[in-house]
Amino acid sequence: MNENILERLQQPLDPGRVRQRKGPGGRSLAYLEGHDVISTANDLFGFEWSSQLVGAVEHVATAPRHKTVWSKRERRRVPVKDEKGSPLLVPTGMYYVTVAVSAVGVTKSDVGRCSYQGDTPEAHEMAVAGAVTDAMKRAFRQFGSQFGNSLYDRDTSPNGKGKPRGNPAAAAFWKEANAAIKDGLSHLEVKAVAKTAADVGWEKALAALKRRVAA
Repeated sequence: MNENILERLQQPLDPGRVRQRKGPGGRSLAYLEGHDVISTANDLFGFEWSSQLVGAVEHVATAPRHKTVWSKRERRRVPVKDEKGSPLLVPTGMYYVTVAVSAVGVTKSDVGRCSYQGDTPEAHEMAVAGAVTDAMKRAFRQFGSQFGNSLYDRDTSPNGKGKPRGNPAAAAFWKEANAAIKDGLSHLEVKAVAKTAADVGWEKALAALKRRVAA
């Protein structure tokens, strides 16, 4: 693998690329969007990469569930009811696909999934597309931090939550970084300081970040 590409793959993930969504139990989950992963691959590999489905698309039907919609007033999903006031039930299921991505002579693969509600062609089509995107992102994640692998390491998670697993200095840096971003420091400035950690260590990078915030 080209040394320049390898070096860029090992750089810390820019917090500005990370999105948040609600997960089980109301927890906030960090993730990268599909278009961001594709743009990063184009930038790193110069369009010299490819992805393909491996094997068949698997479909698993699950028990019907109550149809729900998002209520702005209640700020949560609420059941949809029929004319008699009874909750509407809709078919549900899950699609699973395996995608392999190849770049600079290296191939990685993983399984993605996506659920659906309703029995319309659009619902099934969107679920398959979602599963393909999920599998592609999971496969690219194996190339390192630039594709979100660090989001699964609490040491470097940009939301700064959770107990550090083994690098308190890294956790302290990202905690300070998130606070600095909320106070107006740009993502680009944080990214620039984070890149120095590979050379000077997280403690010195944290000190440099604090100096930049105080300036």
